[in-house]
Amino acid sequence: SSFMWKKIDVFVPKTHELLFVIDFPGEVRPLALTRDETRAYVAESDFHGFVLADIPARKVIQRVELPPLPPETPEPFLKTYVHGLTLSPDEKELWVTSCAGAAVYAYSLPDLKLLAKVPTGKFPHWFAWEKRADTGETPFDFAQGKPVPPTRSTSKAAREETLSYPEGWLLWVSQMESNQVSAIDPVTREVVATIPTGPAPRRIVIASPPAN
Repeated sequence: SSFMWKKIDVFVPKTHELLFVIDFPGEVRPLALTRDETRAYVAESDFHGFVLADIPARKVIQRVELPPLPPETPEPFLKTYVHGLTLSPDEKELWVTSCAGAAVYAYSLPDLKLLAKVPTGKFPHWFAWEKRADTGETPFDFAQGKPVPPTRSTSKAAREETLSYPEGWLLWVSQMESNQVSAIDPVTREVVATIPTGPAPRRIVIASPPAN
């Protein structure tokens, strides 16, 4: 994607050959790409929402606005109303940050039906998925000073149910203006742990657990 430009350039990785360009109505920001590389969910500057691009057709096919912000909401940094977008591990949900609205939203796929709003700290910025079934750990709630009890997405019982997240996933989100990261239980769609950080956390990753 080209920030400050209204397009996405598609290249051949090995040769850097430009294959084609997809034009957008607004300035392109981060995106989430499906594994089969047929759909891209894209944030744009100065737009409280996202657009859906059909990659094979090389065009934008849908524009989705997030729920309206209060009228007194100030303009966010660099007009970044939406920044982080991520697909759930099974690609049946899309999660989107509302930087200006201090919340993240979950949408079902492929129909893009709004499922939930999860309030967060100020300026939620970036996502990272953690598979708790791999670590067997329970998140620690630093705000309350104690471990978080097993949630529906992390408990053994939940993994035996037919759920959208049967393998114990948690979704972490950084909050740039609150100087913290939080873990969201994607089954109950609630924040279950918050960890203070240094100033303005942005991109975050989940490290693999050490080998035994």
